[in-house]
This record gives sequence, structure tokens and C-alpha cells, in this order.
Amino acid sequence: SGTYGVLVLSSTAMFGVYFFMTLFLQRVWGYSAATTALVYIPMSLVLMAGARISGKLAGPLGTRRLTAIGLLLAVVGLAWLARIDASDGYLLGLFLPTLLTYAGFGLTQVPLTLAALAGIEPGETGLASGVFSAARQVGGAVGLAALGTIAWAGATASGDALATGAGRGFLAAAVITAVALALTVATLRPAPERAAA
Repeated sequence: SGTYGVLVLSSTAMFGVYFFMTLFLQRVWGYSAATTALVYIPMSLVLMAGARISGKLAGPLGTRRLTAIGLLLAVVGLAWLARIDASDGYLLGLFLPTLLTYAGFGLTQVPLTLAALAGIEPGETGLASGVFSAARQVGGAVGLAALGTIAWAGATASGDALATGAGRGFLAAAVITAVALALTVATLRPAPERAAA
């Protein structure tokens, strides 16, 4: 249950970043759709690299510790993103904080999957995987609606208001990720490898 709660919360934050960043890039900084797509390439690569690295670190560090490290990185990155402004430069305003955020989310992919499937009977792994995927989608859909409400309350279509709204959205995502971090520490069990040692 704790694993699914962490997954819903982290998915809420991750999907929200994509949404707010797209609006910010196109409506505030005036990026074209093609340029916006290019901005997502490094983020996607870092997310995949983080997931790959987490596969190697899950054994030595354990699922709880690795998930906590990843979520902590994501909280720092999202809090940094929350300070974004229309006058910020790309490198410090967007590139570095998003790389930190998605490196953190990438590190959580494998340990959360392992935690969700831990103790599941072999005949029920398909069902557990389906619940895992559903939790991710629910977090993305419902969470995005909630984050959007927080971000755009009182905002207008002007660039400054949209920048402020995006900042509020990133801040809300940081808070949600921090809650996911607290839930990780409170509910995820230490890795069986370490417990057996």
C-alpha cells in the first residue's frame, strides 16, 4: 500500500512537470512546438539513465534507501524549478533543475517496481503489474487536475501570470514529492538482501 501511495504521488509530480513546462516554454518563453520537443530530449535521456543506474544500485542500497535518494533529488530539482521566471536563462532556470528532477525520478523506477512486486506469488505478478500501471496512470491524471487547479487559480493569460502559475505548480509538485519521500521512509521495507545480512 505504501509503495502504491508513493507511486501515485510521484506520478502526480512527474506528469505535472511535463504539463507546466510545456506551457511555460511555449507561452512564456515563446518556444515553438519543435523547440519544446528538443528540450525534452535531455530530460528523457536522464530519466532512462537514472532507471538503468537504479537497476544496479537496488541490490546494494535497497529499495527504500534508493527510492528515498531519488525522491530527495526530485524535491530539490522541483523546488529549484519553482523559482523559474520569465527572465531566467535556459541553463540555470530550466536545464539544470529538470536534469536533477528527472535523474531523481529515474532512480525511483526500479526500486518502486521491486517493492510493488515483493512477496507477490508468481501466479499473481500479472495482476500486481496491472495495479502498478494503473496507480501510475491515476496519479498522472488525477494529480494533474489537482496541480492545475493550484497553479492556475487566479492566473490570466499574460506571460508573467503564466510564469507565476507554473512556479506554483512546480512548488506544489515539490511538496507532493516530499510527501512521497516521507511515505517512502515510513512504509517501504528495507531490502531483503540487507535484512538477511
